[in-house]
Amino acid sequence: MLEKDMEEKLKKRVKELGGICVKLNCAGTSGMPDRLILLPHGTVALVELKTDKGVLTTLQEYTIEKINGLDILADVVQGETRLDIFINTLEMEMWRNEDLRNTEMSDANDF
Repeated sequence: MLEKDMEEKLKKRVKELGGICVKLNCAGTSGMPDRLILLPHGTVALVELKTDKGVLTTLQEYTIEKINGLDILADVVQGETRLDIFINTLEMEMWRNEDLRNTEMSDANDF
């Protein structure tokens, strides 16, 4: 699957989940993942899309590791199968965040 086809599939699925998928152009900030994903319930992720044969640079590896260290989901998605897994992970994270928010609201109402 071509990278542009992966981008289209990702954008379509994120939109179906009620979210926004933005192509990043971070001038002066090399190594940033190329997509920002914003989903309901405060779910945020960054993703670098690669074809099956695409190669991640050392700087991209470092940047993704640093973002994950901030407790923000960042990943490299290589190929269509990994894209499907990543989208499922996003959806699970979105629903987990909704459950957490509902629990927090319920706890706040107890006061």
